[in-house]
Amino acid sequence: MKRCFLIFLLAVFYIQIPCNATIAGNIYPTDIKTYLFGEPIRSYNIGGETIIICEDLNWYYGFDVVWNPDERTLRVDDKWKDTYYLPEDLPYMRDISQNIKNLPESYFSLPAPEYIYTTDIQTYLNGNPIRSYNVGGETAIVCEDLTQFGYTVEWNAEKRTLNVGEKRTLTVMGSDVGDVIVSGKLSYYDSFCTDTGIKTFWTGAQSVGIPSLWSYEYQSEYLCLTDILEAYKTDYILDGDTLYIDGIPVLDISEGSVWNAEKEEKDIYKILLKINVNGTIKPITVIGGGTMLTNGQTYEKEVSAYLYNGKIYIPSHFFESSLSDS
Repeated sequence: MKRCFLIFLLAVFYIQIPCNATIAGNIYPTDIKTYLFGEPIRSYNIGGETIIICEDLNWYYGFDVVWNPDERTLRVDDKWKDTYYLPEDLPYMRDISQNIKNLPESYFSLPAPEYIYTTDIQTYLNGNPIRSYNVGGETAIVCEDLTQFGYTVEWNAEKRTLNVGEKRTLTVMGSDVGDVIVSGKLSYYDSFCTDTGIKTFWTGAQSVGIPSLWSYEYQSEYLCLTDILEAYKTDYILDGDTLYIDGIPVLDISEGSVWNAEKEEKDIYKILLKINVNGTIKPITVIGGGTMLTNGQTYEKEVSAYLYNGKIYIPSHFFESSLSDS
């Protein structure tokens, strides 16, 4: 409903260039390619600067774009910076590749307008005023201005590319093996069942219960890494984002998982983690799919390591797929 409403408003108010608009500059042919968060985006050269279209941000790049005809304002808000979904001090990796797949085939071959025009519309980015122009009935903002709003803009002269990214600092959290680097916070409702499960394995003549999590969306089980290593008496040490371990335990499953009846709505964080087994980095990501971040909109490409209730969990497939290589 929201998207249909926006389409109607944009059609009514943006089709024509206002009569009082004046030419603010020319649009020049260019071979420069612009990327936003690692994905290509339509852009135009206006003579030393590059502009992108606000309406494109709404449909494909994770922004809310809202037009107010009474106030003559256009508000562009980055949904991934919304504190309702994600604390501002918690950085994360952004993946919009699924949205980009929905771009129409003609998107990058649209003819460039000849001019940019002044506009009486006040445009806001994340609540703050930003310079804007009218381009063929759409609103454009200048990529180089985005550095004032917490984004990075990098020009690569050799590749003829302009890359717009986001500034972020790594967040460190404590775990049962030491401080780990957090790169994201997962959506509880969309990605995980946070029932605490127990999966039973045999270690010699004894059985041991290992805490586990279950992902509804990807039908995948995650096991508590350190509990496994300690149960199987495997030495380990964490150095930065790399966990060094002496061999991979051979898991002899005894029973299926037993899940607690009550759900526990605790935070689940994605962490940066590599596992070095006797000098060789073993991939944690061994299944396809991805996980939903807390904004409820962006999928990550990899199923990786997570921090839950102070402990590290990795896909159970890690042990299964690595046995033949150990």
